[in-house]
Amino acid sequence: MNKLYLTIILLIFYYVFKMNENRDPNPKLTQDKFDKSNNLKYVTEFPRIIMLLKGEEFSRKIKDKHRFLYKNVISNDECDYWKKLINKYHVTDNNQTYEPDYKNDQERLKNTSVSFALDQIHIKDLIEKYKTEKKKINEFNELKIANNKFNEIVLKMKKYTENCYKKKLRLHSCNIISGNNKFTIPCHIDGLFKLQYTDNNDKKFIVLPSQTPLIDGKIIHFFEKMNDNNLSSILNPVISRKLSDYEWIIPTDQVFPQPFGFTGGQNDLYHTISCILYLSSQGEDFEDGELLIGLDNILKPKKGNVAIFTGGPENVHKVLPVSSGKRTTFLFWFSELDGPYLRNRIFSKENSKI
Repeated sequence: MNKLYLTIILLIFYYVFKMNENRDPNPKLTQDKFDKSNNLKYVTEFPRIIMLLKGEEFSRKIKDKHRFLYKNVISNDECDYWKKLINKYHVTDNNQTYEPDYKNDQERLKNTSVSFALDQIHIKDLIEKYKTEKKKINEFNELKIANNKFNEIVLKMKKYTENCYKKKLRLHSCNIISGNNKFTIPCHIDGLFKLQYTDNNDKKFIVLPSQTPLIDGKIIHFFEKMNDNNLSSILNPVISRKLSDYEWIIPTDQVFPQPFGFTGGQNDLYHTISCILYLSSQGEDFEDGELLIGLDNILKPKKGNVAIFTGGPENVHKVLPVSSGKRTTFLFWFSELDGPYLRNRIFSKENSKI
């Protein structure tokens, strides 16, 4: 009889444990599902195809849920507030910050298109600039309100993200991006993981799909120098079709994007969790511009919705080119690691027309 009681008690504890395990981490929000898609058809560069396939292998080894999607996290009025703010106050980017990797990307990006970016540092800089200008008193007051609202939305998204992963986080980077016609972001991961290739002679290389044009017109790979532990950059394409020749590693030396102190939202040691709050809707504010995530998930942006996912190889992602309209998102990168706050490298130019 004692054994029966013990078995019943254990079953009750197990049931309670499983109920808590499956409980939505943000019960006050409405969770949604990603749509299914064959994302390989959108990627033609061989290294990025390998990234997707090896990312799927990596994802299958992770037991915990690492992607979340919630609906109507903020109201349409709040979305419109942030869209109006970035339209009025921003720095500009010619979209060369992001390198296309899909065959149609190149066609759609033939003509340069300008996008907008706004972060809290820029808001504070404008507040400081306008506080002594009598003609800018309205802008000064508007920006002070915006600065407070910025603090509020960061805290809100931080709380939701912490609930998802049950860990204490800090804000590592944050900005609003308004991508106009032709805007796209290539297939990448946010964290520091890199894809390592081992050849027949057991020599190891880092696969580098991205290239960056220099001022003098030369083309180099974005990360050219690695550590000296038998790892070196590949300046020629790797052609091995064997997935077993590749593996995800974390390099022992961190190479920051240039210019130093800024981030492009990828290959960053501290970008462990990404949070994307959509301020505009596909089909209403813009066309195309879907978020591809992993091998088979796709998201059609809708204002007020938020996607939260870890920054490792399990969540290789890409933004398809915007064919018309304006795609506006509020981006947050959180980390459980101590480290510096970094701005998007768009702001390194500070070429605002204010």
